[in-house]
Amino acid sequence: HVNRGSGHYRQRQHDNLRSSMALANTWLLAVFLMGGVLVASASDEWEWAATFSLEAGHYTWSFTKQAAGYADPTIQILVMKIADTSSDTLDANKDAAETSWGSPVNKSSYQELEVGTSYTLHLDQDTWTTHFILHVDDGGSHAVFLQHTPYEFENGFHFLQTEDGEDVEPVHEEEGDGHGHSHDEESHEEPEATECPWNKDWEWAGIFAVAPGWLDWNAEKAADGAYPDATMKIAIFTTSEASFTALADAVQNSWDNSASDELLDAGGTIPLDRAITLKFDQDTWASHYKIQVPANSGGHIAVFAQHFPIEFEKNYHYLKDASGADIEPEFEQSGSDCESTTATPSSETETSSDRWGEVILASFLTVLPTLLGLICIAAALAPAIAKKVDEGGGWLAGVNSFASGVIFAAAVFLLLPEGLYLVSVGKTEAGGAGAWGTAVMCGWLGGVICKQGGQLFHWSGSVGGEAGEAGQAN
Repeated sequence: HVNRGSGHYRQRQHDNLRSSMALANTWLLAVFLMGGVLVASASDEWEWAATFSLEAGHYTWSFTKQAAGYADPTIQILVMKIADTSSDTLDANKDAAETSWGSPVNKSSYQELEVGTSYTLHLDQDTWTTHFILHVDDGGSHAVFLQHTPYEFENGFHFLQTEDGEDVEPVHEEEGDGHGHSHDEESHEEPEATECPWNKDWEWAGIFAVAPGWLDWNAEKAADGAYPDATMKIAIFTTSEASFTALADAVQNSWDNSASDELLDAGGTIPLDRAITLKFDQDTWASHYKIQVPANSGGHIAVFAQHFPIEFEKNYHYLKDASGADIEPEFEQSGSDCESTTATPSSETETSSDRWGEVILASFLTVLPTLLGLICIAAALAPAIAKKVDEGGGWLAGVNSFASGVIFAAAVFLLLPEGLYLVSVGKTEAGGAGAWGTAVMCGWLGGVICKQGGQLFHWSGSVGGEAGEAGQAN
């Protein structure tokens, strides 16, 4: 009986232990799940974060519609001042960013954003782009936290620009998965320097960022009604990197092996990864060719052309996507790069600043024939003019009026517009107009002062002379 009781006792202890362990495991699992939810929610508060080096001033942050409209009607943003632009400093400021993130302020198009405040930006649905003005009072390193990646709202121009329209790129950026990349000088995806002297068989090469689908290569007749050339050899290669050198051998091989009699008529599809000669349709002012970019293209195409494509560009861009949007090259290389680098600083200085004496001499020689003609006419007519002056009459007033009209016309049609243009260089529109207007008024006022001063001087001299004569008479 005792053994049976002790057995029941041990069984109850075992059951209690199992219940306690199950409760403990349940509690640990709940804590783990709650922690995972908190971590997931914290990491999902923004999809994109980046560091920028910003000088004091105003910047424009832009959001542009895509084909289907804005990626989201609203977006939350936070800009913070930080110590430096490194990824470690960005991570160290995320806790402070989470605190500010929770109390955003609503902002609409063109309203000003201040550093240190979280905002919910409402995008203007009635226009294709919405701008906000970012005010940076204290220049230096800044961190930006954005609800979505800015590239979802980028179409046609960069999402962040200065007052002068210059693009501002992030130094370091990372997306929602926490993996980032830097944009310092070593990590910029830049092509190699152009190899000079230029000895390629093609005049121009460009690398374009493209999406899978159809593109249009366009060539137009020039202003004289003819194509710059009846044909043009071209090679288009798919690539995943911004490197001309990596493709140079393959392009040269295909260029050499392309058949000269293999011509592609307007409307045809340009084959990829080999060279072919385009034949322009002489019966129409524009020839179009299709390009099909496959899904495994690497995100870029490299184009090598016998001529500069802008030679065949008159009314619209030479490369467009299926919707008609222009596609600009990310990188270009051509023989003109070598021509621009061969000019020495001394030759540039001589052209721009050391030949001012020649310019003055050339200007004098230009007007010398006119000046000599006027002198000869004046010498021949001098006796007649002197006689007319002695006889008097109103003809002299007419001559003076004509001369004044010529000077006035030269000022209005030549000097004043040219002065406005020159004084406005490097200034805003308001600043240039103010400087020009001030100069004009000062010139007019200076003339008035000279005239009045001369009359006053002449009057005082006349009074003094009369007084002297009167004293001598007395």
